[in-house]
Amino acid sequence: MFGFFKKKDADKDRVNLAIRQEFDQTIAAARVAPLSKQARVGKGIVDALSDFDRKYTKESFQEKSFPERKEFLDALAKKQEELRIKGGDISIEHIGYSLVSRWVIAVAMGDNQLVKHFDEHMAYFKRAAQSL
Repeated sequence: MFGFFKKKDADKDRVNLAIRQEFDQTIAAARVAPLSKQARVGKGIVDALSDFDRKYTKESFQEKSFPERKEFLDALAKKQEELRIKGGDISIEHIGYSLVSRWVIAVAMGDNQLVKHFDEHMAYFKRAAQSL
């Protein structure tokens, strides 16, 4: 019986690691972009987080049912795709939405350490967005 919990923990750890690696790779690529593009990534982060904050707190989001959480993630993905296909500098904002989507997943999982890691790295881009 105790082996069952170990497998569940190992699966969760694998998912967390994969999400963190994707996030860190995206952050690393965005950090080498010109500052104007970094600001656009930051604007996407600010806009997506503002949408989240208008509707939820971290705690209230965790209390939502899976379909309700998925609905919000789907809305983020739709906005991300709309921005991506717009072209020009505004399309860069889709990267910010992508980062926030991973943050929302970490919030839903209740992984405060991962949320904190994401918050720390997104703060740089949020500051860059102030130049727009």
